[in-house]
Amino acid sequence: MRQSDISVIRADSFELRLRTTPVRLLGSNNLRDVDADGDEALLRVDDGVDVNGNGAVDFRTPGTTEYGFERFVTKHSPLIGDHNVNAPRGDGEFRQVIARSSTQS
Repeated sequence: MRQSDISVIRADSFELRLRTTPVRLLGSNNLRDVDADGDEALLRVDDGVDVNGNGAVDFRTPGTTEYGFERFVTKHSPLIGDHNVNAPRGDGEFRQVIARSSTQS
């Protein structure tokens, strides 16, 4: 039994967006935790579907936490660039256009 309603997307494609925000402990600008800002975001449909169109599911090593996940490729702009707090910073937005055909079995 379903606990809540779900929306069914009927368009030929749709865009998934995720916006990360800088971490401020207790909501205070004086307590910024730059090391906790996001350096990666991944997405997964079902048990792993190639939704970013690169020909294969990006992470395919069983037993890893990212197994079956995909990278955002339409836009990939982590707050911590290149997994390094001293690297150029992005705006924290991740976007992926997903074609309906890529999610159908």
